[in-house]
Amino acid sequence: MFNTFAFNKLAFNKRLAAAVVISGLHIIWEASYEIDIPQVNRSFVVGEDLAGSLVIGNAIIQAEVDLVGERLEVQHTPAAITAAVAAGVAAAVLGKNRLDSKKGHTLIPPHCGLELWDVVNIVDTIANQSSSYRVSGYSLEYDARAGQYQQHLDLSAP
Repeated sequence: MFNTFAFNKLAFNKRLAAAVVISGLHIIWEASYEIDIPQVNRSFVVGEDLAGSLVIGNAIIQAEVDLVGERLEVQHTPAAITAAVAAGVAAAVLGKNRLDSKKGHTLIPPHCGLELWDVVNIVDTIANQSSSYRVSGYSLEYDARAGQYQQHLDLSAP
């Protein structure tokens, strides 16, 4: 049995004026992935409002803090002039760190519906395990010896 990944795509049919979810499984030829967490799980942003007072923003991934402890990043951002802007910057810092963390790659037959930032669920049927990843990059390669195309997916945290 092959390892597979599940995908769900939302397609809009103009003729029917309705959205349709397309689901299925796709075979994986080769894979290498890691199970780890991003380096930062709490972000603290300090800014300054127009009157010169400090404003702060905080974003945290509580499940990871409970699991491995707090990994804090503090940033001074002069452009954060309100607490709401500072909180948005803090959330963006966590999101950027999550997407920058490489979790591995897979080598699959070409999949024309797969797009950047899609979330795929990798299913290892032999080990009876599954995990979700976000596609953070992909390339289409041609293997001349085998005479076939293969798609290389870079994976990051979902």
